Amino acid sequence: MATNISTSPTQLYAWYLFDFAGSALVANGGLYFPQWLVIDNHVSALWYNLCLIVSTMLLLATGPVLGYLSDTKYGRLFFLRASCTALFSSTIVLFITDRYIIVHTPRIIVALIAFIVVLYSYQLGIVFYNALLGRVANPDQYNRISARGLAWGWAGAVIGILVILPFVRGAVPLISAGRGQAFLPAAILFGVLAFLSLRRLPDDRRGPEGSMVTIADVYKNILRDARVAVESRPIFRFLLSYLVFSDAILTIENNASVYLSRALHYSETATALLAILLLIGAAVGALGAARLARRVGVKVVLLMALIVWIPVLFLVATLQNQVVFAAIFFVVGVLFGALINASRVIYLLLIPTNRRAEFFGLYSSFERMASIVGPLIWSIPFVLSPGGGDDRYRISMVLMSCMLALSTLPLRGLVVPEEPQLISSG
Repeated sequence: MATNISTSPTQLYAWYLFDFAGSALVANGGLYFPQWLVIDNHVSALWYNLCLIVSTMLLLATGPVLGYLSDTKYGRLFFLRASCTALFSSTIVLFITDRYIIVHTPRIIVALIAFIVVLYSYQLGIVFYNALLGRVANPDQYNRISARGLAWGWAGAVIGILVILPFVRGAVPLISAGRGQAFLPAAILFGVLAFLSLRRLPDDRRGPEGSMVTIADVYKNILRDARVAVESRPIFRFLLSYLVFSDAILTIENNASVYLSRALHYSETATALLAILLLIGAAVGALGAARLARRVGVKVVLLMALIVWIPVLFLVATLQNQVVFAAIFFVVGVLFGALINASRVIYLLLIPTNRRAEFFGLYSSFERMASIVGPLIWSIPFVLSPGGGDDRYRISMVLMSCMLALSTLPLRGLVVPEEPQLISSG
């Protein structure tokens, strides 16, 4: 039986603030680093996507062990602080690389390593941040508090982009324009907000007591959960579909800024405004999906979103008009938010109620694995045609549309137990 905790408003808002801070930094990193690498430094987009793959593999290799140590001895806050320090430091390294390393090859090598650390430390921090939800809210508050945290994160991304944009445009006195100018102010903004958050978050350190297990035991538990998921056809069907469509969507999200610059020739300002439009659309989509699910069911909402994604991505790949594209990009945001909301609710309805923590660990692993195959498929046109033009980006977008079409196949025949009261609260 769940134990009620004494909810502290200060700790709760510190939890919100952390998502705000992390999203403010990562939104700018995802917006400007790929453009800095590919456009400013003339490096193939393949190398950027390899950063996504390497960071994901590192997380899959280390996340379970660090998660176990946080549960049994050190606490989530200990690892959250460590990941924040790595995230802040690696972003500072990006600034130093842009400003002081002139020779091309060392410049690119250092930048790639630093960005891998940025991605890894952010993804690792989110694992422990999510786990702290149980320390700032009671079980009957999880859906509401989680949704508010998501809203704070989107707000942080929007405000972070608006705050950093003047630095990139050269609108700040004594600072010249350039994409590399985003790194230092983004790091400082994150550092200040994360410091304020970490001071107030609850420490859940367990101390030295408790039996320890080997690393092999940790991975045995993961394999056990994976076997249970495979044996349960509904869970396996959903996770297989989730792996494919998350792979495609995360790849699109991570390559969006370069696509906008290369395929449609948007300026930095226009790209930033489109990112904000996407985030607003995501909020509309998440809220709208929750309402629509009450009438037609959450599985129907998920299938509708996936099916609409397919022609929308073909339009994205073929459109040349920037105004029309902006409207389509808003629709992309709506679909993105709808998928996030519907996916979480479906998985919650499918898994055993007494083993939700374990199965959401498996859910997180599938989410992380969804950053490996997609970037490789996106890179196919660049590998096959190294000297090709900007149409390679459009071909990559079509390939992502094909992945989304494939993701609908495992959902055929999937039966989701509907719980209207749960759907309406999500």
